[in-house]
Amino acid sequence: MEIMIAVIILASIATVVISNVTGQQKKAQVYQANILIDQVSQALEMFYRDCSFYPTTDEGFIALLEQVDRCPSWGPEPYLTRNEIPKDPWGGELIYEYDDSASSYEIFSLGSDRKEGGEGYAQDISSRDR
Repeated sequence: MEIMIAVIILASIATVVISNVTGQQKKAQVYQANILIDQVSQALEMFYRDCSFYPTTDEGFIALLEQVDRCPSWGPEPYLTRNEIPKDPWGGELIYEYDDSASSYEIFSLGSDRKEGGEGYAQDISSRDR
């Protein structure tokens, strides 16, 4: 009987610990996604300083890795440090959209559920939310 009580107590403690760790991991992934979006935004700003325009939606992040014909002062090194388009903490692609009428862009991650919208830790993370 005493062993069974001890097992129940240990199981209860394990449940609480696992719940707290999982919550902290989700919070850390959201934080990491925000940092990643900030880093890509900085790369876009460096691109803008050199080229005097932001890449179109069609050019997307590729313009940060490969020279764009309409920008003779591109680079000389890629604007993204790892020479690849980064993925969000959940393994999804970051999405880039350029609004020509406002001359502005948005970078976003679809979050942990990889679907538009979402709530809590599954909600989309956008550069416009800053």
